[in-house]
Amino acid sequence: MKKFLSIIIFASLLFCKNTNIAYAQSPTIVSYDVEYISEDIYIETFIIECESNMSKSTTTVTRSKVSNLKNSNDEVLTSFVLTGTFIYDHSTSRCTNVSCTTTIYNDQWKFTSTSATKSGITANGSYTAKRYILGIEVESVSHSISISCDAHGNVY
Repeated sequence: MKKFLSIIIFASLLFCKNTNIAYAQSPTIVSYDVEYISEDIYIETFIIECESNMSKSTTTVTRSKVSNLKNSNDEVLTSFVLTGTFIYDHSTSRCTNVSCTTTIYNDQWKFTSTSATKSGITANGSYTAKRYILGIEVESVSHSISISCDAHGNVY
């Protein structure tokens, strides 16, 4: 549990480091989910609230969604982070920027593909991570995540 919390805190600080101090908020986890891929592998996914900037007419929010591939010992094997920036004005919203980053924590695993795209109010990300032993692929996990923002700044 300590390891899990330290990874969340590290990810929060890493992805929120560019927060505008005038409107800074402490990094906060706003959702958490677990999906079991097999008996030995699962994916934990959570959204980190990073930044909100307000002006008279529009507001900008930045959120990161973290997808950690973990083993049955709760060790993080890989981490994929999708970050989206959104503008909303209480009548419309749109995704203005999207990016993704990856980290490998176990040298048997490699990302073989990643993508980050935006469409309307949504930032989309996907990846495939594969496990290799002695150069032979023994396991493959593909996963997609998304972050959306409504016209009132609610991110989901």
